[in-house]
Amino acid sequence: MARLWMSGDEYLDTLGGGSANGLWDTVTGTVTVGAGFFRSGFYGARVNPVVAGSHYRSKKITFSGGDVRLGYALQPKIRVNTLTEICVMEEGGVPAASIRSNLDGTLELWNDGGAVQIGSDSAALPLDTWSWINLTFIDATNVVTAKINGVTFASGAITALTVEQIDIGIGIVTPATGEFQFDDHVVNDSSGANETSDPEDQKIIICKPNAAGSLADGSRGGTDTGADWSQLSEDPPDDATTYYFLDADLDRIEVNCEAASLWMGANDTVKAVQVFVRHRSESALAMSYQATIKSGASRQQGSTQTHNDVTWKTNGDAFPRLPSLTSYTDPATGVAWTTAGLDAAEPGVQAIDATPDVWITALSFLVAYVPATAVLQDPILTGGVI
Repeated sequence: MARLWMSGDEYLDTLGGGSANGLWDTVTGTVTVGAGFFRSGFYGARVNPVVAGSHYRSKKITFSGGDVRLGYALQPKIRVNTLTEICVMEEGGVPAASIRSNLDGTLELWNDGGAVQIGSDSAALPLDTWSWINLTFIDATNVVTAKINGVTFASGAITALTVEQIDIGIGIVTPATGEFQFDDHVVNDSSGANETSDPEDQKIIICKPNAAGSLADGSRGGTDTGADWSQLSEDPPDDATTYYFLDADLDRIEVNCEAASLWMGANDTVKAVQVFVRHRSESALAMSYQATIKSGASRQQGSTQTHNDVTWKTNGDAFPRLPSLTSYTDPATGVAWTTAGLDAAEPGVQAIDATPDVWITALSFLVAYVPATAVLQDPILTGGVI
């Protein structure tokens, strides 16, 4: 795969920013996910400590394509009161590289292993304006590159890493005061044939269940909401309160979802679709499942995932919990997804080993897309070119 992971902060709490075992692995301090500070979809994330502290989220990424390519949207609201890390890459807890914000809003790229800045400061990020940030690590050369709105402001070598596994942290990492808003996080590597380069400016939405799908072989667990699909649609997920379970091998649940056209235009370019599942085993023994996505009479299957405990987790049991199904083409047509195709798509789960039962509390799909109408870049950051 090339699209390893993405998050549009579209679920509150467990799938967005409030606790571990969601789309993010860990949360340090307080990261608020809500509707008052989004760039796309319904929600975005904010850190705004009034007393100097560390407030950020982390995601563990294992990569096979020789690099890690991160992109995300950042909007400064209040300048920090000291030089602080706002985006870090670590290997096994050892600092590797970071982007840091100055008091004047300029950014710095750092070789954290050598404790030195790489290159020069960027132009100042404007307040109250969304900018697209890239931080790329190339394994073969141990070079990191930082960009703002697609334009490189610093690049250079860092202390060599030895394992193809990186922890990414985004927020206010070094204790400081200030306020940043975040949205639309994307991670690529260079394997496969799709999304192998630095992620361009993309928007991410979530399509949650809103009607019955083609199949519902299992049963409702917990409180009965009156429909199979509504066991899986809470925002945020309520985990054991309402869930659905598959108790026989090859049983499936598929759901219809909110239309992507609520947010997307007919000619927007779909970059990637990821199905995510929030799940647990019925008991402390191993079950297994596959995420699926259905279009017309065709289905695409993800890799088999296992889970052997009763803790609710998202997209797998063990680190790194990355989506097991990333789709670039509509399985019914064999070409890139369209907005119309996504409107009719059904995410699903198939039980592979349903002894013990497969329990599911949330099932949806994320869409990363580029709007058909070009977004004007900020002239301060592009040297006057818009």
